[in-house]
Amino acid sequence: KDKSFKLQVYHIGENAKVHFKSDDQEIASVNSDGVIFANKLGTTHINVIIRDGSDSTSLTCEVTVGPPAVSVKWTQSRVIIGIDNTDTLKVITKPSNTAEDAKFYSKSDDIASISTGGRITANGYGITYLFAMIDEEDSDGNRTYDTCAVIVVSQENVSKLEDYFSEHTELN
Repeated sequence: KDKSFKLQVYHIGENAKVHFKSDDQEIASVNSDGVIFANKLGTTHINVIIRDGSDSTSLTCEVTVGPPAVSVKWTQSRVIIGIDNTDTLKVITKPSNTAEDAKFYSKSDDIASISTGGRITANGYGITYLFAMIDEEDSDGNRTYDTCAVIVVSQENVSKLEDYFSEHTELN
């Protein structure tokens, strides 16, 4: 809610005219440039008409407006992964019906990188931190986030390090 998003229409003719229309402007309105404005919680459709000479094409985009996220938390606080391996991490955002997705960042892509979908790739030996951020800001104006430590080791040392952390819970 209270966010905007620009729809893009690709592969259209040079002289094509594109028109956007919302089925329910109370939920989401759209301007002539295809910028959608989320006004009220709910679901609606944005209809797109492309006219190129005598040809006409219709497209529809479903838009769900949900409440903004107020918190984000990784499901794991630490990951131990073997070099050149991948794993997928998940986050929990609240409220559960938010339409907002967390954005992911790595402190050091040389050690571990992360995709927009949460897939981490172990690129080099070492320790780094992954960040999951949402738009919510704290009282100091900083965006709300959570961190997850990633330790990249040789594949044969993964289980040894996991066992070590299990035996030394004070390190958690």
